Amino acid sequence: MVTQNIYDDISQDFRYWEDGSDEFRPLEGSLLPLWKFHHDRSRCLVLADVCWSPHYTDLFAAAYSPGGEGVACSGCGSGGMLCLYTLKNPATPERVYRAPCGVTCIAFHPKVYIYITTNQR
Repeated sequence: MVTQNIYDDISQDFRYWEDGSDEFRPLEGSLLPLWKFHHDRSRCLVLADVCWSPHYTDLFAAAYSPGGEGVACSGCGSGGMLCLYTLKNPATPERVYRAPCGVTCIAFHPKVYIYITTNQR
C-alpha cells in the first residue's frame, strides 16, 4: 500500500494522461514512459517475452533469457528467469522464478488463471 501511494501520480497518468499536442498530429500519438520494471538479478539477462494476465488486469509476466542469439544453455551460468510484476508495486516483482535455461516465451492459461506456461531453449 505504501508504494501504491508513492506512485499515485504515475498511476493517475497511466489512465487519464492527455497530451495537448496530439491535436496537431492526427495520425500519431504520444508515449509517456511511466515505470521501469527490473529485478537486480535479471540485469545480465535479455527480456524475451511479456504477457499480460487475462484475469488480473494489473499483472504481467516477464521472461528472461541469457545472452543473445546462439547462447547455449549449458554455457550460461545464470540460467533464465520468470518475473511476475504488478502495476500496484512497480518497485520490485511480486514473484521471481529461476529456470535452468533461458525462458523464451510465456502465456497465462485462459481459463485457469493461476497457470503460466513457459518455453525454454
